Amino acid sequence: MDADKLNEAADIASNNAVYDSNPWNMFNDGFRQGAQWLMTLPLYDRLTDEEKEKIKERYNYYLSEEPNCYLGCRMRNEFESIFGKKLFNEK
Repeated sequence: MDADKLNEAADIASNNAVYDSNPWNMFNDGFRQGAQWLMTLPLYDRLTDEEKEKIKERYNYYLSEEPNCYLGCRMRNEFESIFGKKLFNEK
């Protein structure tokens, strides 16, 4: 995940913070709100560029080099269902 996503989560949490006389309660609440927001994002948006590249490498292996067509097609479908087709269609 890139820093922009983490900053966006922090902004959302701080904008929705509820005042509490105990600063730890406010911190915990903000952290939970930010984490909940991040977890609502598609898995694709939570990956780093490095993780995306590794996944694409495995996907492309099954796309072009897997001799067993049934297994290759099945694995490509699994990758797309988990990570979304968007990851594999970007250049």
